[in-house]
Amino acid sequence: MGENLLWGYYLQNVAKHDLMQVSHTLFTQTLRQISDEFAE
Repeated sequence: MGENLLWGYYLQNVAKHDLMQVSHTLFTQTLRQISDEFAE
């Protein structure tokens, strides 16, 4: 039981970390696109 709880907690943290990285990447790409459009 305790092992399942730890595993679930671990998966949740990993998923949260991945989500943050993905959204950060998307955010950076969007900012870059916007600044490129303004630069033209």
